[in-house]
Amino acid sequence: MIVNSIRNGNGKQVVFTSMADVIANMADRQGRYRANGDDAWTGARSLGHAVTMLRDGWTEGRQIVDGVIGSLESDLQQVAHDMVQEMVHDVAGAYPDMGLYMEGEPECMVQFVTANPDTTSGQVTRLLVDNGANAKHTAQWMTKRAGAIAALVHVLGMVGKSVEVWVASPVDIHGKMHDTVVRVHEAGTPVNIDSIAFALGHPAMLRRIMFECRYDDTLGYGWAGAHNGKHIQETLDYVQPHVVVGRVENEPKHIPNPVDAPLEWVRYQLAQLGLLETVDA
Repeated sequence: MIVNSIRNGNGKQVVFTSMADVIANMADRQGRYRANGDDAWTGARSLGHAVTMLRDGWTEGRQIVDGVIGSLESDLQQVAHDMVQEMVHDVAGAYPDMGLYMEGEPECMVQFVTANPDTTSGQVTRLLVDNGANAKHTAQWMTKRAGAIAALVHVLGMVGKSVEVWVASPVDIHGKMHDTVVRVHEAGTPVNIDSIAFALGHPAMLRRIMFECRYDDTLGYGWAGAHNGKHIQETLDYVQPHVVVGRVENEPKHIPNPVDAPLEWVRYQLAQLGLLETVDA
């Protein structure tokens, strides 16, 4: 866990570099934040219960996320094809162009390359998601949104992109800014659907684990604060994301709804990355 001072000392940023880092730092805490026994709202009986679910896996959430990806699989394959549909010839490739081969042309091998420019820097595409939402969004809604985000990670992986997923939840508590930032999926590692489902879809991630990180002895429990419309600049500078997903109720209306229209949402994000020329209306 890394703690950074922000806003010229008028706030702090708590960074976990992995979900394992979250478990290691939360496992022995007694939990200072008290939720007044509202287990349904927090999704866990205690901080320890939340950490146990994070460590052992959340079966229901994984099933929901897997279901979203599975329902989109054939469409995602078409999207991946649209991203790599330009055919080029070289001396090596996937298979021979028999016409050129019979003519004795050395560059007779065919391969497919990305047809559209990739505007991401380097080899890693980073996603930063605010995993908060107001009370009208159910836990199942949040988990289905996690499925759409996992589908985006999945299709990027289909075309050879290395992806990182971060979550952050900025809040202003009595004039002091606080942001808990977690790397949910690290580039170059197998995609852990359990981690993505829990971090983005389970209320205990925010209302037990991240609320605990917000706790300040001088401010009280630190969960009731004003949510900014955007990710704070310090976190944007730290993560350097290529895809930024805001708090649910603060997302612009022109962006497709990730739960009601997950495929359109995925295509929209790919278009923003410069990987698709058009987005379905």
